[in-house]
Amino acid sequence: MKLVFCDIDGVLNSRVFLAGLRPPPGLVADGPEWWAEMLDREAVGRLNRLLAETGASVVVSSSWRLGSTAEALQTILDLGGFEGAVVGVTPHLSEQPRGEEIQRYLASHPAEAFVILDDEDDMGELLSSLVRTSFDTGLLDEHVERAKKALGGPGA
Repeated sequence: MKLVFCDIDGVLNSRVFLAGLRPPPGLVADGPEWWAEMLDREAVGRLNRLLAETGASVVVSSSWRLGSTAEALQTILDLGGFEGAVVGVTPHLSEQPRGEEIQRYLASHPAEAFVILDDEDDMGELLSSLVRTSFDTGLLDEHVERAKKALGGPGA
């Protein structure tokens, strides 16, 4: 299995996108539709392209996983235009860097290949697997191309 460990803030949204966000009236705060409004459809489309071209699935490593199940995150992402599969969430290891959480997940769920999409670089020994985005821009085409190479997708 090929995996994309995906952060959300700074990957599937950005400072610019969130600054212009005006959720439609009537949304229930903290409901899945409300959270889905915080997803930039263009960035989600880029993630969809990465998954379609590599056959990878997503493991959510974002703080959005705290207090949520993979199924609940799948629903939120689906409402935001996501077309892939969320196969898990990384464990929350208090006071540990995200890279340690990803390593723990991989220890019990081995992957053929994986890449990390995140706007932070606290990956420890997994830093070479990081495709670092920016909270200013979110996921861009250039990030998708680098991630495809890491996953061994077409054209890699």
